Amino acid sequence: MGRTEDIFPTIIVGRNLVDDWLRDKRKRGIKASYVWNKQQMDKIEMNVQQVLGLFAYSHMDFEVDRDKSGDPSLAEMTVKALSILKRNPKGYFLFIENETLALEETLLQILALVNLSDTLIVVTADHSHVMAIGGMSTPRGNPILGKSP
Repeated sequence: MGRTEDIFPTIIVGRNLVDDWLRDKRKRGIKASYVWNKQQMDKIEMNVQQVLGLFAYSHMDFEVDRDKSGDPSLAEMTVKALSILKRNPKGYFLFIENETLALEETLLQILALVNLSDTLIVVTADHSHVMAIGGMSTPRGNPILGKSP
């Protein structure tokens, strides 16, 4: 689940790559769903085997800017992915990446849902640089999560 730009980086005129993906899954007997908003994701049938969730063309909004009625949070996408992946008797691999606050909430959700005796969770830095405080060029008293003037 993520952004359209990564999955389909090149536009092929006259071709719908999502339809191609769904057609391929049907041909191979795989029950698959394509979703593009929170409401659709919430309604995914529990017997689905694969999901393609493309919620933004490029980058999804940060948690603080997210449209909570239309865009799923990282934690919501993760819980949905785990509910599907956990059914695989061979196990699964799930890679999750996002900004710090959303990742912390997601990690708390994961810890509540998995069996830690047979689950490996690796948390690593995305950009490995020193901490920077946003908003330093704004007048005193402006919130660091606010927009620049």
